[in-house]
Amino acid sequence: MMDGTPAVERSTGDKVTVVLASLGLRGLCYGVFTTLLAMIPLPLWFLYIEVAEVSVLSPRVFFSYLAIVVAAAFAGWSLPTKGWLYGLIAGACGQLAGVGPSIVALSRLWVNLRGNPDIIYQLAGNPPLGIVEQWLIFVLIPLVAGAALGAAGGFVGQLLRGRRQARSAACLDTWPNEHF
Repeated sequence: MMDGTPAVERSTGDKVTVVLASLGLRGLCYGVFTTLLAMIPLPLWFLYIEVAEVSVLSPRVFFSYLAIVVAAAFAGWSLPTKGWLYGLIAGACGQLAGVGPSIVALSRLWVNLRGNPDIIYQLAGNPPLGIVEQWLIFVLIPLVAGAALGAAGGFVGQLLRGRRQARSAACLDTWPNEHF
C-alpha cells in the first residue's frame, strides 16, 4: 500500500477455502436458477433457438454458465489480487465435475478401439465422430468455456471490490472535513 500499511497476505488455505466456497455457491445458484426455471416460465426466447432440429443453447446450460460467472465473481471479490485466476480455477473445477463421466467413457472407448479398431461407434443418422472430436466436444470445450467464464467473473468481482474500496477510501478522506 502507498500509505505505509502492509498489504494483507492470504495464505494458501484461505485461497483454497474461497475457491471451495465459490464452488458451493455455484451449486446453490444453479439450484435456485433451475428451480425458478421450473416454477416460472421465463420469457427467454433466445434460449430455445434450434438449428437443424438441435437446440443451440438450452436454459439449463445458460443458467449453469451464469452460476459459474456468479461464483467466480465471488472468488474475485473475496481475494484482493489475481481474482481472475481464482475465478478461472473455480470455473474449471466446477466444469470438471460435469465432464468427469465423459472422460471415463471416452477413455474406455479409446481402450476398446485400441483393442478392436473395426468397431464403429456411431448414432443412427449422425456422421461417425473420432476419438479426438469426441474429446473436443465433450471434454475440452466445456472446460475451456467454464474456465473462460470463471476468469471473466473473477475479473468482474475484482473490479467491483476495487471500486468499492476506492469509494470507501474517498468517503473516509472527506468525512472529517464535512462535519467540522
